[in-house]
Amino acid sequence: MRRNRPLGGSTIFGVESLLEGLPSLTSDSRSHANLVHFAALSVIDEGIHIVDVSGKTIFYNAAMGSIEGIDPSKVLGKPLHAVFPGLSLESSTLLRVLKTGKPIHDLVQTYETPTGDTVTTVNSTIPILVEGNCVAAIEVAKTTRVRRPSQQVKNFLTQNRRSPPARRRQGCEVQRYLRTL
Repeated sequence: MRRNRPLGGSTIFGVESLLEGLPSLTSDSRSHANLVHFAALSVIDEGIHIVDVSGKTIFYNAAMGSIEGIDPSKVLGKPLHAVFPGLSLESSTLLRVLKTGKPIHDLVQTYETPTGDTVTTVNSTIPILVEGNCVAAIEVAKTTRVRRPSQQVKNFLTQNRRSPPARRRQGCEVQRYLRTL
């Protein structure tokens, strides 16, 4: 018997319900099933980012790496804040879902990646529940636009690094510089 709500806008994934109906699986069979699941998540075109309850990345597929311009090995095993230092509860759907246990569906987000790219994605972020407790969150991202800065802009930003209070003024300088190109 599945304890999940029906598929649709409010689906919440419970690990125990995924394993129901498979009581005869041995631990080896479950390990093989897990490998198949991870392999499937690794090859799909949508970006997948999974964090555990502490906010540490436990899965980050190549499609998400392509969207954000990051090698997955640089993200795996690291806390979200280490890779995306500007995240907050308000700006991160992964952190929000971990805290609330409530899914967020089809949210359009535009954000800057650690590599300086501006990315627009449509994200669905869903809690993973075990015995009613949120133990992880999974984000599925479909990219709508990736804008990568030119090498000239990257050089300009590198040469003109500012202290945190001066970053707003730097944005105006970058816009003026871009108009000269």
